[in-house]
Amino acid sequence: MMAVCLWAVAVLGVVALFAPAVRDTREVADRHVVHALAGSVGAELRRYGFAEVQAATAGGASLQLVARADGSRIVALAYADNDPAAGAPPGIPAAERYFQIDVTRALSPASGPAWVVVEVRVSWPLALPPDATPVPAAQRSEFRFHTAITP
Repeated sequence: MMAVCLWAVAVLGVVALFAPAVRDTREVADRHVVHALAGSVGAELRRYGFAEVQAATAGGASLQLVARADGSRIVALAYADNDPAAGAPPGIPAAERYFQIDVTRALSPASGPAWVVVEVRVSWPLALPPDATPVPAAQRSEFRFHTAITP
């Protein structure tokens, strides 16, 4: 009986180590996707257009984007509710929105008439599957970087 109890305690101890390991593995995978998103965000901003990015980030305002967990699709939050099959641009269903991307005008270096320097803040997870339960901002991971867009 004592051996069974000791074995159960040992097994429970090992099982308790799995949850942090799974969480850390997911965090590493998410960070790889975020680093790949950096180029995709730049492409999405160019698609959005210089004048639109300049207007959307003027006066401290921000342009909000969302992305899928695998980084395969980024879309402006304003268009995220578009029909994923027929929308132009196609949206991302609420349950598939994993990364929130906020684009704001960078304070330094300063933007000029021929370029806009922006700070991009990516936070995740926006919501948890399968029912898209929102995750409070204080509990999300975050990554920031700068990029610029020209006409």
